[in-house]
Amino acid sequence: MKKPAVPINHDKKSLDGFPEHIVRLGELMRELAFWKGDRTDTLSIADYYTTPMYKALSELLGIPVNLTYFMTRDEITRAVAGDGDVQIETLKQRTVGYCRALVNGTIEFYQPTEIGIFGKKDYDIAKNGDFLRGMPTSPGVVQGRVRILTLGEENPVVASDEIIVTSMTRQEIGAALDVALAYATDEGGRLCHAAIVSREKKKPCVTGLGDASKVLRSGMIIEVDGSTGTVTVIDANPNTK
Repeated sequence: MKKPAVPINHDKKSLDGFPEHIVRLGELMRELAFWKGDRTDTLSIADYYTTPMYKALSELLGIPVNLTYFMTRDEITRAVAGDGDVQIETLKQRTVGYCRALVNGTIEFYQPTEIGIFGKKDYDIAKNGDFLRGMPTSPGVVQGRVRILTLGEENPVVASDEIIVTSMTRQEIGAALDVALAYATDEGGRLCHAAIVSREKKKPCVTGLGDASKVLRSGMIIEVDGSTGTVTVIDANPNTK
């Protein structure tokens, strides 16, 4: 039986001398650290077992495997049972700027207002000297070639002179993270996956850049400054020289 919530008494002292509400906040922080750090292996194991299932679903439905990740549980159930068609265009739209959330046991998709219902936002390609500002998450300065990683890309091969640019890093691209010079992500903060891994591997990292993976292109030469949180375009057309 679930215990009723106990109101916080800000005057009550715990045995170690701290107010009870501070102790409770500390317990929550410990749980957060546990799930963000020590239990990342649980997420890796989940990815390991679910990836073959999504591949099988992709073959069964005849759609790209990266699009299957954007199906709701109800859509998957109906599709496997042959009850209803999968709208490929709807799934493609969900891959652009959508946010997935679990609400009352149901996966829902939210679309940013900047994209609107008539199409995705147009982005200008970065030019020489342009710079993006994000959040400094792991110090150091390096220059290298951009390697854009797209959602769902499996076992990407990254060269030692390349910098990973992506919306968010994931556990399953660990081999690429080992090789790359640095990481630059559209999303995330100081406790996201890219930030934690970059500090462990002592590689520069900037997160929360917003549009980096959309305005940069693979092959561009950029500079990542993980101390100031900036990414600067050094050569936007390295292959034309």
